[in-house]
Amino acid sequence: MGHGSIFTEAAHRSGEYSSAEKKKLDKAVVLYFPAKILGSNVGAHCGDCWKFVGSESAGPGKCIEVEGAIQPAHGVCGLYVNGRVFDGVKPKLPVPVAQVPKIVAGYVEEGPTHCGNCEHYGGSEDGSGPCEKVAGTVQYFGCCNQWDGEEQHGDSY
Repeated sequence: MGHGSIFTEAAHRSGEYSSAEKKKLDKAVVLYFPAKILGSNVGAHCGDCWKFVGSESAGPGKCIEVEGAIQPAHGVCGLYVNGRVFDGVKPKLPVPVAQVPKIVAGYVEEGPTHCGNCEHYGGSEDGSGPCEKVAGTVQYFGCCNQWDGEEQHGDSY
């Protein structure tokens, strides 16, 4: 059990959350990244992931873990971790890395994604607020795997 689950369970027992809030998903379950960990001032997208090999200005690139051509500006998946690949080239890893299909990784070309452009976000553009699906407060430039941009609001890339 992750720390997020422990803290949420303690909050539930203490009565900190309302009954509606108790039905929401724990941040650890949805892999919520606060803005500082997400590491991007525009939201999650492949061009800011350490696994992306290529250049945002050069068009599609590759991913160390996801099969096929990857769009740096608008591609995003559930394997996103902020950072830069070593010297812009695929690193030599001690063992081969098996790539997964885009559908398994949750790859979409709707990014960058962040709470502020998700239909479930109910906060302000200048900080944080509630989410319809995630327990507790989320940050405008945070993100999780429950992102849904069908009715985008807030800024877009």
